[in-house]
Amino acid sequence: PDCIFYDMYFPWTVDIALELNIPRLLFNQSSYMYNSILHKLRFYKPHKSKTTTSNDDISVPGLPDKIEFKLTQLTDDLIKPEDEKNAFDELLDRTRESEDRSYGIVHDTFYELEPAYADYYQKVKKTKCWQIGPISHFSSTLLRRRKELVNAVDESNSCAISEWLNEQKHKSVLYISFGSVVKFPDAQLTEIAKALEASSIPFIWVVRKDQSAETTWLPKENKLKKKGLIIRGWAPQVTILDHSAVGGFMTHCGCNSI
Repeated sequence: PDCIFYDMYFPWTVDIALELNIPRLLFNQSSYMYNSILHKLRFYKPHKSKTTTSNDDISVPGLPDKIEFKLTQLTDDLIKPEDEKNAFDELLDRTRESEDRSYGIVHDTFYELEPAYADYYQKVKKTKCWQIGPISHFSSTLLRRRKELVNAVDESNSCAISEWLNEQKHKSVLYISFGSVVKFPDAQLTEIAKALEASSIPFIWVVRKDQSAETTWLPKENKLKKKGLIIRGWAPQVTILDHSAVGGFMTHCGCNSI
């Protein structure tokens, strides 16, 4: 092989590239801005100050813009003590370490979207960077293939959801999905459920399979079933967002979603 082009969650490929003496290009699905913030948080660790409390604003130094967070807004892999990290946290650490050992990084973004952060990130990382995004809209062929995959994975589920959407008013449905990685505490899921129960908005809410126990966070009377659909696990997102009944998208703003 002439090179290895790999997804960021396969850090072990760096050793193969070194053994074969070929370049290795990492594909990063996140924006330059996100990676710039993450780099600064991991390098300077402003959130590790002994005087910092959960209500304090944490300023991320040296970025093109003023960026601040609450401690509670940071991801677990940044704030957990080393002895409390799980397997996924450790994978993220290995991923970032392998990034520094790669020949270059290919980002799912485009320069005109975030020129200041594109220039900044390449400067601080001191590595070659390319941007080829957004790949989700790469071509009409890709879009057709995505629809084929949606139908192939779970056609019966897609049909049932489409039938429910057909019964809803134009742009009346709120679609809620936070991606496949984010895991909310039950307390946060309960707040979302209460808000949906109190609203008059029909909805489709995608929940991770490992958070499907109704007794932990759904309202006791479970009036939500009359207002919308709760999908556990995988959902035909392209089919849902393409439907005329959907008028809003509550999202974690992942590049593959927007």
